Amino acid sequence: MLSLSGSSKRPLEVHAGVAVISKSKVAHEADVPVLPEGIASRCRMLGIDPRSHQAVLVAEGKYYSSPLTLGMGRQFRGLDADLSAD
Repeated sequence: MLSLSGSSKRPLEVHAGVAVISKSKVAHEADVPVLPEGIASRCRMLGIDPRSHQAVLVAEGKYYSSPLTLGMGRQFRGLDADLSAD
């Protein structure tokens, strides 16, 4: 759990490898999603994946030792457009 000292905002939870449901209703594995504690608790209780717009942050982590292809760039842009978190 993550909470910022001196902040009146809700506590957050940082997860690894949790699926989030995108605008197109497709589940995408999020490498590092940050969710409000209440949303994360509700999803655990109901056994459901959170919607991408409920995430405060969704970070995607990759490591490539060779130059990226145009297709990989387009795939990332498509994922970015499909996730609805700001």
